[in-house]
Amino acid sequence: FKRGVQQGMQQGVQQGVQQGVQQGKAMLLSRQMAKRYHLSPEMLTIQWESLNDDELSELGDKILEWDSFDMILQWVEQRKKQG
Repeated sequence: FKRGVQQGMQQGVQQGVQQGVQQGKAMLLSRQMAKRYHLSPEMLTIQWESLNDDELSELGDKILEWDSFDMILQWVEQRKKQG
């Protein structure tokens, strides 16, 4: 029983860390987009909540490649439909 509790706690901690990293990545991307596209970062964060870690990394690349925020939104919408 004790071993099961410890394993459960470890899994919970790992999931919490992963979630925290993903949220931090989403916040950083929002700040970068706010500066690049002259937008409010608070408005942006909620847009990325449905993206997984790999998609957030890919989104970071898109920010550097694309000049249009509309292209970013279209890309995110496509990911939401696929997921």
